[in-house]
Amino acid sequence: MEQSNARARLLEFLRKLTVKVAPAGEGEEYFSATGEELAAACDLLPAAESPSIVYIHSDDSTQVITGLIRSIEQGYLPVILPSGMTGDEVYDLSQRFHPAHMLLSTEIRSYDRRSPMIKINEDDAVVILTSGSSGKPKAVTHTFDSLLKAAEDGNRALGVTKDDVFHLSLPLNHISGLMILIRAAVAGATLLMYRTGVSDLGPLHPTISSLVPTQLKQMLAEGEGPGKLRVILLGGSASEPQLVTDAIKAGYPIYTVYGSSETAAFIAMAGPEELAKDPKAAYKLIDGVEIKQEGGELLVKSDHLFSRYLDDPDLTDFVFEDGFYRTNDLCEISETGEFRITGRKNRFIISGGVNIDPVELEAVIREFPAIDEVFVFGVPNEKWGEAVAALLVANSEFEFQDLHSFLRTKITPYKIPKYYRLVDEIPVTSIGKYDPVESRRILFER
Repeated sequence: MEQSNARARLLEFLRKLTVKVAPAGEGEEYFSATGEELAAACDLLPAAESPSIVYIHSDDSTQVITGLIRSIEQGYLPVILPSGMTGDEVYDLSQRFHPAHMLLSTEIRSYDRRSPMIKINEDDAVVILTSGSSGKPKAVTHTFDSLLKAAEDGNRALGVTKDDVFHLSLPLNHISGLMILIRAAVAGATLLMYRTGVSDLGPLHPTISSLVPTQLKQMLAEGEGPGKLRVILLGGSASEPQLVTDAIKAGYPIYTVYGSSETAAFIAMAGPEELAKDPKAAYKLIDGVEIKQEGGELLVKSDHLFSRYLDDPDLTDFVFEDGFYRTNDLCEISETGEFRITGRKNRFIISGGVNIDPVELEAVIREFPAIDEVFVFGVPNEKWGEAVAALLVANSEFEFQDLHSFLRTKITPYKIPKYYRLVDEIPVTSIGKYDPVESRRILFER
């Protein structure tokens, strides 16, 4: 298959990338290899005879990088699966996308179906699976050009040089993890991975990392300090203002970022200076991004955007309008072009026919002195359709009646949660977002 210029460029960057893996214990040495050396070790994948899909399924990030580079070299469209995906889930996906092969940690599994009904384009680079409202993962398809443009503009915004060391602390099936890999490759920098946790920064001194709030909390709790990190991209979910404040005071170089799988990770950010003044500081756009507001919703136009949902043309048509992507996020945009996210359109709880915004409610509950963290969500209810529920993490003992009385002074009664539960920690998904399914299970757990 003839390679496009963007494909050839990205492959060249990935082949030259230096990947280092820190030792798991004392006395062991760093593992180090170039992308080209890693790909050469994957000699079982034959060249694609026609446009075909390859699944990459491994809990070893080095193996995922190996499979990703080799798949592109051999002319496949790689789909990176979450490492925790069950056999049944993988089977369901195989019925959906009909892969030619699946690369596992130690073997390759081949399938008879090599001509999927899904159209694969020459410039398709990778597919990222992200949660959908129907429960079926959305297959976000990026091109080689969108990945390159996003990496180049992101690196420019962060002042990245070849001397930087990128710390890979998120899974590569998540867009933030994948883009750490791509940014490091495009910059000619080093990619570093640890086997012992995100807070073990080690002697190689990473300078750039991307974390979700749970990981930042772990780093702060262990008190090791930021080391030589000069950038910590903080995303994955709405960050608690107190967490941001604590991290900034402790000297951590926090940049809160806004983006999604569809935007190839961050397209806007707020830096340490702004966050020191206001932990909920507005986002500033990076180069190559244009935004507008329609009906309160944030719309984004950029070369960083994905091309389509691989097998869902109707959804693709719905989210694109005149080149703008409908984010489903509600926002406020200032006259200078900075913006704040105020809510999520499809997170609204419809209780008794009335829309309730969980983000608004979470902000009010966090004002109660005894509450550190809160997640508001809906649960099925025969009378109301949905009832409002909340998981709470407290910093001291309190009476629920006092919380209820406090909320009655702040919001209309129908918004006040019908169900509460105190927990040590709120469950999150593998990418750091609050997990509504697990939260509903915990809420009524005896």
